[in-house]
Amino acid sequence: MTAYDIYEAAKFDIQEKYLTSTADQLLQISADVKAIGEAVLEIPIKDETAIAVAMAFIDYAKACRGELEDAGFMAGEWEANHYNLVEAPLKEIPAQEGYILSESGREIPFIVARMQMVDSLYVKACEGHYAADLQGIYEAYCDLYREKTGTSPDLEWVFMTVEEAEKLDPDDREYRGITFYKDEENGTMGILLGKDGHYGLMDKDGAVETTERIDFKELYYSEKVGPVYKGYPISAFIKGTWNPEWDEK
Repeated sequence: MTAYDIYEAAKFDIQEKYLTSTADQLLQISADVKAIGEAVLEIPIKDETAIAVAMAFIDYAKACRGELEDAGFMAGEWEANHYNLVEAPLKEIPAQEGYILSESGREIPFIVARMQMVDSLYVKACEGHYAADLQGIYEAYCDLYREKTGTSPDLEWVFMTVEEAEKLDPDDREYRGITFYKDEENGTMGILLGKDGHYGLMDKDGAVETTERIDFKELYYSEKVGPVYKGYPISAFIKGTWNPEWDEK
């Protein structure tokens, strides 16, 4: 998902409300983009992303009115202007805060990439970058990794969502050792629902408390890293050991 998806979600409301978009309306439009995008897409949208989408609305509106002809955007070239001012730039911006574009163009959480990074190379990659420049840090890390090993780091396909894993070729899934859970995996893994809003997970190794109720539809097993939930290792959702006092009677 990219900022272009936010644009698509908000475009009808924005175009109807701001018939003659101008730079003076940037603050208003970006606020509306953020509100509409979060309501429709149900994801957090950072201010910088909302501003980028708002600027695309304004620039395209100006091009349509013939106000950007000096910059090479002719009023009658609707498709070209839309592609160059809206679609192309916005598809380069991840929609969700904390996400980066991988080298293959796949959008992944930076946290997932960081979990797999070599610490010493990560620290070097951070040099010269703001802490919030996650894309820059990722790209610098990939360059450093290639420089040291001669190969590209495999940070993209170790952790996927169930939807992404399902789209893989069956032979590729077998190669990666990916299998899907059923609702209750023959009694080897189960969901715990305890008192006072406590949730847990139980398998052959025991019971743990989780940060949320685990949905088997978003869980799969990887021979390389174990259970993967929502594109993250299951450990990211474990709070600690299960307290027997939480068991429902």
